[in-house]
Parts: sequence; C-alpha cells; structure tokens
Amino acid sequence: MSKNFSRRAFLKGAAALSLAAASATLLTGCSLDDVANLFGPQKGVLTDGDFSCFITLKGCQYNPYYVTLSPQLEVKSQFVDPVELATTPDSSKAYQIIPTFTYIGSDQPLTFEIGRGFENDPVAPGETQTGYLVVAVDPSAQWTGVVLTLTLYKNGDPSTTSKAIKFTLKK
Repeated sequence: MSKNFSRRAFLKGAAALSLAAASATLLTGCSLDDVANLFGPQKGVLTDGDFSCFITLKGCQYNPYYVTLSPQLEVKSQFVDPVELATTPDSSKAYQIIPTFTYIGSDQPLTFEIGRGFENDPVAPGETQTGYLVVAVDPSAQWTGVVLTLTLYKNGDPSTTSKAIKFTLKK
C-alpha cells in the first residue's frame, strides 16, 4: 500500500473534512435542547366574557431520554369557580382549559399528558398555580415547529367562551 498522497487527493480529502465539520455544526445548532429554550416566555388571556384567566408560558424543557417537551405554564384564575387543566372536556366542571398540540408543517397531532402542578389539582379563584405539560415529540418527523392551543370550556362547551390562545414554538 502506497503512503504517497497526490495534491489532488489531499485537496479532495480536506474539502470533505471541511464539509463534514460544517455540517456537524449546523446540526447541533438545531437540536431540540435549543428549540425548547425558545418556547417562552409568552402570555395569553382566556375569558368567559365576565371573568378572566391569565396564562403565562414560562419556558419549556426537552428530555432527550423520553423525547418529550415540557412546557411550563403559570395559570392565574380570576374566575368565580376553580379552573382545571384537562385532556378532555367534562360538563360537570365549571371551567376547564383543554390544551392541544400540533406540529407546524405536519397535520399529525401530538400526544400529551397533564404534568405535575396541574394533575387533578384545579386552580382556585384568585389563585396562581404553576405546573407543566408533557408532550411526546418525534425527532425524526418533518416539522418546523409546535403550536400549543389552550381552549376554555365552560360546562364542557367551548362555544360559550372566547377565542383560544396559541403559543408557538418554531425551530
């Protein structure tokens, strides 16, 4: 085996190495760790026409082991009854906030769970509560962002409330 390199072979190898190094830098700049840090802080208000609930998206964490995003929310309720974050509407509850998640660039819905701070723990009138949601993401899917939509349901009926609020995360 010859150990001689021609100038042309050297330049080809150097170009390939440079391209590989540049590509690695680009890919690490788009990691989900970095993307999660862009998801907040944002604010929104849900209202039933008479009373309001102030929502602050304080930030978001990414868990690479479970491949999840965890948006952290602060809910300050000015409603006359407790408000609860839930996965499905319930007509036996006065106020519920139903979160939904969708990809930007894909119509595939995302699955999520109510996390600590909100799980089976309604926010009392005049109180503030902080908790998080847990969203399973597909790192290999072709998406350019995630939208968190919060819809207020009064007695299980979303038509009695104001417009939903949306928090957007873009890669």
